[in-house]
Amino acid sequence: MEPAFNEGRRLEHSFTIKAQEEQMNWQQVQGNWKQFRGHAQRKWGELTDDDLDVIQGDREILVGKLQERYGERREAIEEQVDAWFDEMAD
Repeated sequence: MEPAFNEGRRLEHSFTIKAQEEQMNWQQVQGNWKQFRGHAQRKWGELTDDDLDVIQGDREILVGKLQERYGERREAIEEQVDAWFDEMAD
C-alpha cells in the first residue's frame, strides 16, 4: 500500500497537468482570436468591439471585462467562461 502523502502529490500533479493543458488551449484561443471573437460577442452581447480588441483571447482580461459589464461575482464569470471555452473546444 502506498503512503497517503503520495495521493496529495498525484492530485497536485493532476491539477498541474490540467492547468498546463488549459494554458495551451487558451494560447490557441489567443492565436485564433478573430475566429473566437464573434462567438464571444454573441455569447456576451454587452462586450464592445473595443473590449474585444483589448481581450485578444486572454482569459483573465475576458473575465475582467465580463465582470465590468455584467457585475457578477468573479467565480460565476469564470464558470461561464470555462463552459463557453468547453463548448468551443467540442
